[in-house]
Order: sequence, then C-alpha cells, then structure tokens
Amino acid sequence: MVGISGRLQDVQVAKSAHPLLDAEAVRAVGTLPAHTPGKQSGRAVPVAYTLPITFELPANVEQILAARAAAQSGKLATSSAQFPGGPEALLAYLAAVPYPEVARASQAEGRIFVRCKISAEGKAEYIAAIRPAESPNRRKAPLDNSAIAQPLLIKAAEQAVATMLLWKPAVRNGIPAASTQMLPVYFYLTPTPSAPVYVYADQMPVFEGAADDEQLVANIQRSIRYPADALRNRKGGIALAYFEVDEQGTMSPVKIIQPVYSAIDEEVARAVSRQKAVKPAMHQGKPVKVFYVVPITFAIL
Repeated sequence: MVGISGRLQDVQVAKSAHPLLDAEAVRAVGTLPAHTPGKQSGRAVPVAYTLPITFELPANVEQILAARAAAQSGKLATSSAQFPGGPEALLAYLAAVPYPEVARASQAEGRIFVRCKISAEGKAEYIAAIRPAESPNRRKAPLDNSAIAQPLLIKAAEQAVATMLLWKPAVRNGIPAASTQMLPVYFYLTPTPSAPVYVYADQMPVFEGAADDEQLVANIQRSIRYPADALRNRKGGIALAYFEVDEQGTMSPVKIIQPVYSAIDEEVARAVSRQKAVKPAMHQGKPVKVFYVVPITFAIL
C-alpha cells in the first residue's frame, strides 16, 4: 500500500511461490523509493497495489551453481568468453558472411569491426560497427567509403554478429560475467587466402610489464601525452588502435581504425608501438597470430 505520505506500507505476499522467493519479493519492494500519493477530491489517500514479481531461472543456471560452489571452495575460476568450436570456428563464421548483393556494384571490399557485449548468458548484445575513417583512396581502402556500400556492409556485419550462436560466457571470480568483444567481419568479392588472425587464443601474448590485457591498456594509457595542438583545439574522444602479434611475438605496425584527431592518432600509434610482446599467443599448444583493438581515451576535463 502507498500511504498518504507516499511511503510504502504493509508489504505482504498475496500469492506465495516459495518462502525464500516470498522474502526476496518483500525485501525488493520494500527498497522502492517514496511515491507520489494518490489523491481523492484533492486530498491524499492511501492506495493498495498488487505488484506481480516474476522469478525465472537463467538458461545457464547449472554453470552459475557450479561457479558458486567453486567460489565457496576457494577455487575462483577466471576465463574469457568462448565461441562454440573455438576461435577457428569463429573466424570461419565471420569470413563466410554473405556479401550483400545490393552493394556488389560498388566493388567495396575489406573488413568491418563490430563491437558487442557477450552477456553472462552468452548472447551478443549492444552491437555496433566501427565507422571506417575517410580515405583518399576509396577503391583500395581497408574499408570502402562509398556512400552506398558502406551502410550496406555495416548493416550486414552487425546482422551477422546479432545472429551468432550463444557463446560460453566469460567467468570472473567463479561467476559468469559479461565481456566485450571486437569482431572482424570480412567482405571480399573473390576468395582472399591469408594466414588466420585469431580473435582470441588459449593464451594471449605476454607483454613486458603487463600481467594481462587490462594491464596492457593501462600501461598504454599512462604513457600517453595529450598533444598540445589537440588541447588548444579542444579535441578529444576515443581512438581505437589495431595491431597484430604474430607467431614469433612480433608486433605489426599500428593502425588507427577509429581516428580522433591527427595529433591524437599519432600519439596513440607512438604509445602502442612502444609496447613489447615477449611471448606470442598460444592455441592448442601452438603459437598463433592474434590481433588487438585497444581503446585509448582523450578527455578534456
């Protein structure tokens, strides 16, 4: 009931489901903030409400229970999200996305990066393609900037990610958790054989002074110096730097796939290039080539 002061009063369960669920429903409703009271003839009056609350078991309930049991035993598991069949299956899926027939006349070719969140249930959500930068050489650019082709390829790439199979979600401290993925979707008019560049591997590369990928990004961010020209012109944003680490642990030249401002882009490329991989990625016991897309934020406070 919402009283004349707007506060909730006398919260009760009208239809019981289970004592534990009943108690949680009462607790949750009791945390609601004060409401605007009901009025009758201009005067505040108490109003009774019946609020339905649904409890549903998640699809991965067994995994959650197993993770909690591991946490209670002191064995806190941590892992990244995994595509069904592994990174090889993921690459095959992304490379086999049909080329949109309506865009074929443009002859646009290349790779579109799509950012998404893999939920704790393994579903791809919050899907958004990285808009390619303008290029003076449109025909041979990594992503063709044709006014017709670009939106069509981007839409096809986002749709391909949206219809993927469910992933095995990441695990943080023994509990399934959401994680972010950057996925390349390939559009070529003719087959283009090349060495596979993995999205992830059993063991990602080891970088000097970085225990994991989060530490790598933190190290890069700390080494960044805000360019004076960008400060004067009040330029800021998030630059995305792309690079590969091959089977020997050698880093490729850095490419800025989401530019912000020329001076900022140059500073990001400089800072990322200074990182040193000391071990390559390993998958099923063998070294493999992987790529990174590193976000670097520039903000004028």
